[in-house]
Formats: sequence, C-alpha cells, structure tokens
Amino acid sequence: MSKKSSSPREVSWDLKAAGDDDDVWDKFLPWDYGEILARAGVSPGLTTKKQAYLLLFGSPFLLDHGKLSFMFNKGGGEKCCMLSARELSIAWKDTPYFWRWTTLPESRFSEVAELQCVCWLEIRGKIATTMLSDKTNYSAYLVFKAKAECFGLEIAAESVVKFVDSEETEVSAVHLVSPRATDGGARYNIGHADRQVPQENARLPFERRDGWMEIQLGEFYNDRGKDNHGEVEAALVETKVQNWKGGLFVEGIEFRPKGMQI
Repeated sequence: MSKKSSSPREVSWDLKAAGDDDDVWDKFLPWDYGEILARAGVSPGLTTKKQAYLLLFGSPFLLDHGKLSFMFNKGGGEKCCMLSARELSIAWKDTPYFWRWTTLPESRFSEVAELQCVCWLEIRGKIATTMLSDKTNYSAYLVFKAKAECFGLEIAAESVVKFVDSEETEVSAVHLVSPRATDGGARYNIGHADRQVPQENARLPFERRDGWMEIQLGEFYNDRGKDNHGEVEAALVETKVQNWKGGLFVEGIEFRPKGMQI
C-alpha cells in the first residue's frame, strides 16, 4: 500500500504536478517497493522515484526469474499477482502424454502448460499472503485459452479458494467452456450426455482485455497482515465425472483485488 492514503482523483492531480521531484513521487510508492524492484532484477539505486512508480503501476512485470507476474492497481494501490503455470501444482504435468510445455507469443511467461488429454484434471496454486495487500478483498482466477478443437471441458468442474491453514472450504461449480458454445469432443463423453448442460449457478469464463480467458475460482478477504507468513490456495478440480479432456492452455492463476479489471 502507499505510504499516504489519497483518493484516485487526488493522486492523479498530484502526479501531474510532481514532475521529477523524488520527494513527491516517494509518497506514492509502496513501503516495500525496493524489495519488489530487486525481485524484478532492478536495482532501486539505479532508478528515480518517478521511474520506479511508472514501472510498478504500469504493465505487469515478472518477478523471481519469471516465476510470477506482478503489478499494482492504479486505482487503489493494491497488489496483483499471477503465478505462472510452472509454479502451479498440476496433476501429471510432467508426463508428456497428458501435458506438454510450450510457448505462446501472447503469454507473459516463457512457458505455458498445454493439456493433451486427461480424465483427472487438478490444478492448484498457492501464494504467500505477504505478496498480497492486507485488509483487501481478493478474487482468484484461472487464466487460460481453449483450442477450437478442445473436448471435454464443458463438463462442470469444482473450484475452491481457501487459506491453507483453514478448514473452512466453499466449493463452487465452474465451466471452462460453455456447454452451449461447442459440441466438440462429444464422442469422448459417452454416458455423460446428461452432464453436458450448464450446471445451475455454475460460473462461466470471460475474455480478458489481454486476449486470454479467465474463470473466477473464488474470493477471500486477506486480513493476515504483512508480517504473517500464511498461504492462500486456489484450485480447479474435475475428478468426479472423469471424462477425457484436452485442448487447453494454462497461463497461470491470478490473485487480484476484487473488482479490478484486466
């Protein structure tokens, strides 16, 4: 969070008047900006406060040698993080028959996971609460793309977002592909024709401005504090129907302030 609380209108006005004055730009920088720049491979001593602000509050950038993507919400200063597919726990991800690692020019990461064919779909991601803003409502999203020839993804999966040390669990139903949007791969779902209709109250995916799709996995309120070393886990699982599924690219799992649009 920024060192001084200001409304978006006040911030916009002050930034226009700031010029290159380090003292002015400093009050808009988060308390841990030096650590974040270091994890991005940028020395805080080699940048002005204005340059640091424009980097942190501009487009997403990579931390920890490309393991995750990071940015601050311009509207309120909250942190937004995306775990790359390599940082996720994906069942069978190192078995080429089921998954393979490839590159896509539109991805912010060096690799994405491509689903070849599985009947047991399980994708999980954990992030430290210290990487997120304290006392902030967050939503978690699976960021992905489905091929035109995808199959089996219209079956409803289950999603959950929870603190790792908590027993409280709220499971939601989600569709990666709308059952009414495609009949691709129907031959793989023999015996499950009754499941190929939208499940009541199931979430559907939306297209992002960056061209990827996202499905909301759940929400949580981060009240663990910047000194608490807890973790939040977000997961998408389909292990009940166990139909064959394929034709999916996984970019990562994103944790961003509730209501923030990408």
